[in-house]
Amino acid sequence: MKKIVLFVTGCLMTAGAAWAQDTEMVESKFILPVNYMQIKQSAADSVLYGKLIAQFETADQQIGMYDISLLYYGWVFQPGYKGNLDAEQSPAERLLTQGNFESAWNEGLAYLKDNPVSLTTLYFTLSAGNALGKPAEELERLTWRYNILLRTIYHTGDGLTENSAYKVISNTDKFIFMERILGVENYANRYLTTTLVDRYDVVKAKNFDRRFLFIDASLAAHFGPKPEPAAEAPVEVPAEQQ
Repeated sequence: MKKIVLFVTGCLMTAGAAWAQDTEMVESKFILPVNYMQIKQSAADSVLYGKLIAQFETADQQIGMYDISLLYYGWVFQPGYKGNLDAEQSPAERLLTQGNFESAWNEGLAYLKDNPVSLTTLYFTLSAGNALGKPAEELERLTWRYNILLRTIYHTGDGLTENSAYKVISNTDKFIFMERILGVENYANRYLTTTLVDRYDVVKAKNFDRRFLFIDASLAAHFGPKPEPAAEAPVEVPAEQQ
């Protein structure tokens, strides 16, 4: 994941790429409360959630950050959710690393229809679009979606403690956030706390000046669908024992 993100960094020149520099980690930043159980309950309302999806996909400026948090974290509780988004590599990512930008663009758009809040797929699809020289108006909605997801994640914590960890729904989203927003260039170690929060020993970061960084990517592990146990293979009984 680290190598792939660095590979496409030069391709992504949208507003999302410059957002971290513009915010300067403002001191007046508010913390957006994220209660997974409340989100689970609200996300069960299919009418409400469907409306949020429609607003998000059309880049409706009326949708607020609290609604985006319900949309993003609530995705884990939707019927179409099939487990951690890391389980299957985004086709846009795979094709982009092969230099097949047109296919990466098309496959990324198709993947987003089924996984609209995949920050990782938005990142790689925008990268493909920029590599192809797509006009700004064609990238505008995707850029807005990418930016608002990053902004929402940024406001879920400060990353300084386990209890104030930034919150994401997949490890791939975690690395996008770490590099594009916090500017993490290098870390020495990664530890998993007892509550499944990641702690990184930060060596170098442009927008994070503390030694330890906490990011919580445990939502799928705690609340997502559990994999069905593998069926045991039938055991043949030797003829003399039948």
